[in-house]
Amino acid sequence: MRIPVRGLAALSACTIALGAAAAEPSAVTVGRVRYAFPTGPSASVAAIRYRMPEDWPCVDVCRYQGLLTRVEIGLEGARVDVGWARAYGRVRPGGAWLREAYLGYAVSGAFLRTFSGAPGDVAERTWVGAEASFTITRVNFTFGVMARVAGEPGGDRYRLTGGLGWGF
Repeated sequence: MRIPVRGLAALSACTIALGAAAAEPSAVTVGRVRYAFPTGPSASVAAIRYRMPEDWPCVDVCRYQGLLTRVEIGLEGARVDVGWARAYGRVRPGGAWLREAYLGYAVSGAFLRTFSGAPGDVAERTWVGAEASFTITRVNFTFGVMARVAGEPGGDRYRLTGGLGWGF
């Protein structure tokens, strides 16, 4: 396929202009407390790495979309998630915490380690899987599926996960 030189120059100019219009990648921090199966009561902190155009008129509710990384610790397990998220909310001017998450969703891969005595587990086990998360006016719902990859034999090979919490 032959591309005219003028067309290539125009495409290059558009690409440069779009790259210049976007701000450097930034991150917003989010928190969540929830009761989840199988981690029990837990708390997490996450970061959404996003890129917002410089001319974005974000004065009230803003959209934060991009790579999500989360660390969560509960009474009966701990986990690390990596995925993609989109959240609409407010951050104080000059702040880094998404304090008011009005609407959001995320899809992530998760690595979960249950502690001895977790619901449905009598031993420590390691699970890997995927989870979806939805937040509506700060109330968070999660559900997912995990596969056991390590730990003592016995018990279920797959497990459904879920939770209800506050935050994103």
